Amino acid sequence: MSDFRISLGAQLAAIFLASAAVLWGIAAAYSVAFPGPSGEWANLAVFASYAINVPVGLTAISIGLFVKTGSARLRRICVVVSLVALALPILASLISWGRRPW
Repeated sequence: MSDFRISLGAQLAAIFLASAAVLWGIAAAYSVAFPGPSGEWANLAVFASYAINVPVGLTAISIGLFVKTGSARLRRICVVVSLVALALPILASLISWGRRPW
């Protein structure tokens, strides 16, 4: 197998995993913004978002930045999706912080 195919497969896998992490982060931010009737467990979604999105986002951004033999378009998509995945836990934290009763 050539280096190009391996790089292309790594980029596609990183985009797929980062896209799944983006969906997870959106669900976590939504569950924090609109908690259920009791709402006492809504902040666990913030920790779950950090536990999933940060490792996947860092892996995807490292693949996007350091794999040079793959597709340039996929590299740009990989970096953008990983930055969105890394930003969603911060968004969920800000939403959680804004909903605290003072």
